[in-house]
This record gives sequence, C-alpha cells and structure tokens, in this order.
Amino acid sequence: MPLIRHCGRARRPRVVATTRQPADSRTKDMSDVLKEQRPVPTGTVTFLFTDIEGSTERWERHREAMKSAVRAHEEVLRRSIATHDGYVFKTIGDAFCAAFYNVAAAIAAALEAQRSLTQQDWSAVDGLKVRMAIHTGHTDERDGDYFGPAVNRVARLLAIGHGGQVLVSGASTDLAQGELPSQAALRDLGAHRLKDLTHPEQVYQLIVPDLPGEFPPLRSLEALPNNLPLQLTSFVGREVEILTITETLTKHRLVTLVGAGGVGKTRLALQVGAELLDSYPDGVWLLEQAPISDGTLIPSALASIFQVREAEHRSITDALVHALKPRHTLIIFDNCEHVLETAAALADTILTVAPDRISRDHAAGERFQLLAFRSCRQRQRVMLGQPFGLQAVIAFLVGARVDRATRLR
Repeated sequence: MPLIRHCGRARRPRVVATTRQPADSRTKDMSDVLKEQRPVPTGTVTFLFTDIEGSTERWERHREAMKSAVRAHEEVLRRSIATHDGYVFKTIGDAFCAAFYNVAAAIAAALEAQRSLTQQDWSAVDGLKVRMAIHTGHTDERDGDYFGPAVNRVARLLAIGHGGQVLVSGASTDLAQGELPSQAALRDLGAHRLKDLTHPEQVYQLIVPDLPGEFPPLRSLEALPNNLPLQLTSFVGREVEILTITETLTKHRLVTLVGAGGVGKTRLALQVGAELLDSYPDGVWLLEQAPISDGTLIPSALASIFQVREAEHRSITDALVHALKPRHTLIIFDNCEHVLETAAALADTILTVAPDRISRDHAAGERFQLLAFRSCRQRQRVMLGQPFGLQAVIAFLVGARVDRATRLR
C-alpha cells in the first residue's frame, strides 16, 4: 500500500470502499476498477477539479444531445482518473472533484482526459471544452470527502480558467519538478488574485505540443474591474449564506442582512461581491467609510472611485448618478453608522432611478445595480427597505436598475 509523507513521517491512508455505478452500459468495463476497495489519499493531497465550460447554455440549446455528451464526458473523466489511481470524491452536475496521492498522477490524468476529449465529436452540442485545475495542500478527510482551504483554493483556481486549459497552482508546480510527463511543461502565467481574496496565487498552465496552448486572459481579480482589498485569512464555509444572498439579490431591490457585531460582517459582504464579479462588467467597488468623519463627503468619495467630477450646474451627487446610468456595477458601502443620514440619503437618491415594477423587470431579465450597506441601525434598515434576516451577518444590499434607458427623476 502506498505511503504518504506528512510532517516528517509516513502515514498509511485510510481505506474506504468506493462503489460507483457506471453512468451507462459503455462504462461497465470500468466497474470492476471503480468498485474495488482503494486507499483514500489523506493528509497532504493533490486535487484535480474539472467542469464543462458553458454547459448551462448548451443544455438550454441542445438538451437531448447534451445528455449523450455529458455521459461521454463522464466516461472519459472517470477512466482517466481511475487509470492514475485517483479518487473521485464528489461530482456536482458535470463538475468532477478528484484526489490523488501526488502531483504527477494528477497531471497525467488531466493530460489523458484532455487528449481523449479532443478526439471526441462534440458537434451536436456546438463543441465541448473542459477546464481543469490542480492544487496540492493539507486537508481534513472525513467519510471520503475533503474539507479545508486547499479544497476551496483549487475551486477558485478552476473558476479563472478556460475550456481546454489545465491550470496548476504554485504549490503543485514546486512538487512537479522533475515529475512531468514527456514533452510537458508548465508555463508561468504570473501571480493572480482569486475570489477568496487572500494572497495571490502563482498560476501555471500545463502545456504539451498536441493540445491547445493559447487561451484568453485568466478571469482573476486582476482581469476584472474592482478594488476589493486583500484579506489575511481564507473564507471557509458560509456557502449557504452566500447562495441565499446572491439569489435574493436577483429578486429584490433592497436586501438587509442582520446579526450581532464582530461576526465577520465585512468579510461576508466582500465575499459576496467577489462571487458576483463575473456578473458586473463594470466592476465591484468598495467604499470604506470608517475614515470619513464628515458625511457630506460621502458622495465625493464614491465619485472619486468612478473618476467623476462635479460639473457646472450639476452637484457631485447628480454627476455621480448620471455617470452610473450606463454602468452595470456593484458598490459596497462599509462602516456607515457614523454617517448614517448621508449614506441613507445617497442610497435613496440612487434608488429613485430604479423603476417601481421590479418583478416585471426581473422577469424580462434586466440587470440591477447593487449597493451594499453594513453596520447601520435597525431603524434605518426599516426605513431603507424590507428587512431580510440572516444569522450572524449584517449588511445592506440596495439594488437599482441603471442603464441608458433610465431617466433621472
């Protein structure tokens, strides 16, 4: 049985039974391999995460064809992972989460899968490309599943890639030296901030002569307009809260999240903003109001973020709202309790550009500009809009439809 080096000592991994049923009759030749008892990687583990790029749109356009395409894709992934002693511990839709004992095996599995995928005919679904990410780190394994920052990190790394691309973290790259397959290389793509908002990740791309090697820029924070600050700690958990907030924001102009002080209110608000970066082509922006002692300066501070200046016969607030009309952006107001009245007035001004028939606009798929407020009083929460409760969190998320068709009142 393989041994794993961890903290200076070898440790035998725990053994669990992995009995997965084949997706259809075409995968029955793999069933014996997949049903065998195998050791589960523990301690320091290398992860390979994958998903199909643009799968939602393909399901909408080619529902029947996608059923066959996804089955063929699943067969390729399972075979490639099993061949290199990988352990598929989770699938979510068309996404695969696999664990390996070492980086070399994960890289070999990714290359084999990408090569097999390029040999398939995906014309029935207008092409099918799979993005992949590899990262190594210490994890907590429980009942065949994995938890911890390393799992979150590889998921964030996958999110910035493109279909057909294999991204490798700096940690995995260090361990892969001298272990790469023949003719394979790792191209340095530079340091990139991921949506967990912690330290930048040195990202590498796995390249081989027989696979595509040129892709658009990575979808990291550097490539998306924002001023979200670097965070010193990883954001772990609270997936339910993030999902609840983001879903509620698609339905309501104003969403209020309330909770006790000192429980990570700002961190959650920032994480929601990071998760929504791809939804706002004009960016996600933070206005930190703690340093602002005079509330009348809030409009000017927000205007400076968007490089808006006061114009003749137009106040800075009017100039700001006018400048926001053609933009699709998300703004987070933080620490507004000491300048409450001015912050509320600015929110009210921006809300006046939004149409009253929100449900109709939502049904038509129109977009909303969102502003987030946190750490404001309960009475102001009621004045600004209908409260929405969430355990241990407080934030104000104000949505206003802002586009070229909107006229200021």
